[in-house]
Amino acid sequence: MEINKTSRIDPAQLEGKEPLAKGFKIFNFDWSANGNYMYADENGEVEGSVHSVTGKLARCANGLHYCENPVDCMNYYDLIHWNRFAMVEAYDENIKDDDKSYCRTLKIVKVLTFDEMVQAIKDYQINAAKKLIAEAKAEKSENENSGIRSGSGISYGYGISYGYGIRSGYGISYGYGISYGSGISDGYGISYGYGISDGYGIRYGYGVYMSKFCYKCEGISRCILCRDISGGKLMIFNKPVSEARFNEVWSELGSWYPNFTNAEELRKKYGDGEWKSTPAHMIKGRTVKEAYADMPAELREYIKSLPEYDEEIFKAITEGE
Repeated sequence: MEINKTSRIDPAQLEGKEPLAKGFKIFNFDWSANGNYMYADENGEVEGSVHSVTGKLARCANGLHYCENPVDCMNYYDLIHWNRFAMVEAYDENIKDDDKSYCRTLKIVKVLTFDEMVQAIKDYQINAAKKLIAEAKAEKSENENSGIRSGSGISYGYGISYGYGIRSGYGISYGYGISYGSGISDGYGISYGYGISDGYGIRYGYGVYMSKFCYKCEGISRCILCRDISGGKLMIFNKPVSEARFNEVWSELGSWYPNFTNAEELRKKYGDGEWKSTPAHMIKGRTVKEAYADMPAELREYIKSLPEYDEEIFKAITEGE
């Protein structure tokens, strides 16, 4: 029986070859990934190295995995300071499958700092939005909203799949109540957000994964009601918590999110509850205070009862101060 093997190979073997795809990858702190495979050599060097795997490629089973969109990396590894980041290239054989790709041979082109990875997320999503806008203009669509699939109540939206109540949104999949958002997957109640996955109530957030009600945070993973942090993981009101505690509070917070547009109001007033009849041209942004004024009293009371509660942070998040 053949045993699949991953190993480092001579970079000279790629001479004259063009990469099949380019992307990004997050590693553990010690440069390990894909199980126990170590990408760094005995001196801890990884940049410029080339790695290859034998056997038949299979998602999450055999192959060297990476993501073309850097924000998708957060679905598999946390975007936190103590992890490692790199730009990579795929060679020999490459398969793209949903939000990740896996290849036969992977080259670590450039090691990125945490800040460079966050910037790569911003740049990737901004460039993707510009491309979508250019394509929409080239098609000379008669509709103000272009490249939208199953989208309702949208004003100035491009490349959106399943979006509702969005104002000025680009490259969004499953987005709700968003004002000025780019590169968002499963986002609810977002104002000025870029590179967000599973984010709820995020304002001025970049590189955010599975977090709620956060303000001015970059590269955070599993944070609730946090402000002005970078690279944080498992925090409530800027205080570190256990994974069990995070999961407990996350579950209790429920599904409510602040709506940073007036699209929901327009849907109720003009659309008889239906998005297809909502006048998209009338969609406007809402202030932070207006958006959070809709927070249920029970939810507000629960948040204030948390032992981690911080009045100053809560006021800054909910009142925009």
